[in-house]
Amino acid sequence: MKLKFKSCKIVEPKTTDDGIIEAFVSVFGNVDAYGEIIDYGAFKDSLAEKLPKGVWSHDWREPIAATLEAKEVPAGDPMLPESIKNFGGLYIKGKLVLAVQKAAEALELIKEKVIDEFSIGYMDEETYDAEDGRHLKKLRLFEWSPVLVGANPMTEVVSVKSVVPYADHGIAEEEADWDGPAQIKQCGDDFGKLKKICAWFDSENADTKAGYKLPHHRAADLKAVWKGTAAAMGALLGGRGGVDIPAGDKQGVYNHLAKHYKQFDKEVPEMKEYNDEAIAAIEKGEKPEPETPGDEKKAATQAVEIISKSNFETITEAIRTLTGALKASREADNQAGGTGRTPLVNEGGDKKIPVKLINQAIRELLKAKKSQ
Repeated sequence: MKLKFKSCKIVEPKTTDDGIIEAFVSVFGNVDAYGEIIDYGAFKDSLAEKLPKGVWSHDWREPIAATLEAKEVPAGDPMLPESIKNFGGLYIKGKLVLAVQKAAEALELIKEKVIDEFSIGYMDEETYDAEDGRHLKKLRLFEWSPVLVGANPMTEVVSVKSVVPYADHGIAEEEADWDGPAQIKQCGDDFGKLKKICAWFDSENADTKAGYKLPHHRAADLKAVWKGTAAAMGALLGGRGGVDIPAGDKQGVYNHLAKHYKQFDKEVPEMKEYNDEAIAAIEKGEKPEPETPGDEKKAATQAVEIISKSNFETITEAIRTLTGALKASREADNQAGGTGRTPLVNEGGDKKIPVKLINQAIRELLKAKKSQ
């Protein structure tokens, strides 16, 4: 499993000069940029087993705090700040080790509100999908970190590769024409706008146009365009060779585009593999025809035929090569007065292959050839 991170705006943090800090580092019930929702109770088992560590900006080589207390606080609890009263959150009380330079710096930066965000490092253990998004039901919590990256008012996913959060900028007329490359070109060097018209960007290459993918908003007014949305969804689901983004980001991009589908009152295609005809329909903004058992059987038969032909040629060549090597070896062995069963020896003489194994391999290949 891959370690993941979620960031949370620090909600009314409390600090003391001796390094004690109290904060809510994760919010429950709030849909983040990936369309994910952390359920209350997600951290229960992990916290019971072991408390997380406090580290600097997710760098495990720089631990900065001991966790004194960690607990889940349900929605409505009087302990919650007003801003997250209806959600609940993960409460952390930690002790910054001020003898460590980064810890002392973190304390001062938090006090001065230069750092106003915490982030958690975790792994998924149990999830489920619902109408409002992907729910994280059980997580293994490893660490919490003060971080310098920006954040939404509540929770969002922060990663080097990132899904662009959904935003409602209005929609263009449904029949509006679409030219993705032209819209990217129209943004010029305004990378802030470029991010707004796309569904995914690479923050390591945020200053290059190549770092932005799946455009579907107009650059002029930021309105979502139906044909652009459909084309982006088609690419995400495998059309035109698919889109080169991390697998872990695809659900978030799908959720982003699905919300635009609902804006246009369109049925959202399932996130699964489709045949070429279905992908073509999706890219055109049409509903793909359901695949029938007959279609699946036909596709499977075609695949078997192609594989069988390739296998037949490969097996034939393998048999020819092994038989030739065995024949040459026997001839050499007989000329030397041997038994004909001397192991095959490579030129250097350090590796031997028993003739028995060669014969066995040939028999198995002949069987496979007959089955093709």
